[in-house]
Amino acid sequence: MYKSFIIQKIRSIKEKHKNQVKTNPFDHTKCRDCYKPGHFDKRYYKCKYYKAVNADDGKQ
Repeated sequence: MYKSFIIQKIRSIKEKHKNQVKTNPFDHTKCRDCYKPGHFDKRYYKCKYYKAVNADDGKQ
């Protein structure tokens, strides 16, 4: 009795997860620098304050 109930519950959970729409977890984040959604800070290449790293950076 319990076994059939548990198996039915597992199948319903599988079906529920299969039907869910998958979203990007970064869609709800905002940049600390430019305040646009999709990334955390200016280290992301799509941020308007992003500065590419050169081989000469750090040497003086």
